[in-house]
Amino acid sequence: MKKTKIIFYIFLIIGILGEGYAQNKTIITQYMLNGIVLNPAYAGSHAMVNTAVLHRNQWINIDGAPTLNLFTMDMHVPKTPISVGISLSNTNIGINTVYSILSSYAYRIPYKHGNLSFGLSIGMSIAESNYNKLTLKDKADPFLSGIISTYTPDFGVGVYYYNSKTYFGFSIPYILQTRIFNNDSSLTKFQKTPYIFINFGKLYRLHHQIQLQPSILFRIQDVQNFGADINLIAIFHDILGVGLSYKTENTLSILSQLYFHENFRFSYSYDVLSSGLSAYTTGTHEFMIIYRIRLKGHKSNKTLCPSYF
Repeated sequence: MKKTKIIFYIFLIIGILGEGYAQNKTIITQYMLNGIVLNPAYAGSHAMVNTAVLHRNQWINIDGAPTLNLFTMDMHVPKTPISVGISLSNTNIGINTVYSILSSYAYRIPYKHGNLSFGLSIGMSIAESNYNKLTLKDKADPFLSGIISTYTPDFGVGVYYYNSKTYFGFSIPYILQTRIFNNDSSLTKFQKTPYIFINFGKLYRLHHQIQLQPSILFRIQDVQNFGADINLIAIFHDILGVGLSYKTENTLSILSQLYFHENFRFSYSYDVLSSGLSAYTTGTHEFMIIYRIRLKGHKSNKTLCPSYF
């Protein structure tokens, strides 16, 4: 039984690291509400200090499944075209833990009907594999003992155009192709592989109390590795938002949002799996709190500043 459990954990870690870390910029479901996790050019797109705290508990009931804690903050520097941001995250997957810090810089060019922003992100990740957490039959195996830590640089670029009704983004979160867990064990040789993200969204007012926000995200690594997210959110009375998100990897997500006022909002998503894992897990929960602080003396153009993305 223990041997079966170990084999299951190994394949779980391989599956997550091989796919999840190659695209960990989209590991969250609610990226459309906090675009800095996807694109550094998103920084400063609001006339406020934009802060967000997120917790994601993936694949409930599976031991060693991923959990993510994320904090982001970004702001536009008043009276300048410059915006800055920071992202701090902690990811746990089985015996592996990754700590990441990412700083973002954006340069904004205003136009009559919108803003065009160019972004750059620089940071690093600290990855730790604690093999002492494994229950092994052969405890003397040198490849599966001790704690191994590695440091890897992160570097990304992006472009983001937006106004109060529309946005379009293009980003490459990882320019550098670096190894995540790098040692003599073949079980942990995985790489951050460059991905291209293209996303688009628009806000439609169907009624004075009803708005519709469709959006789409394309994830491109190469010709054989292509995915897309199709999202639709309905906003009622500027207070409640409900919607669905579908990933081409056969994942359906239920989205919900509460807008208490322009400064504070709460959102929750639930991912329903239709893959083979659905027999072992009840799904994935994700919670996010967004709090925005208007800068003193900072004037905003309501036709150019988005409220719902």
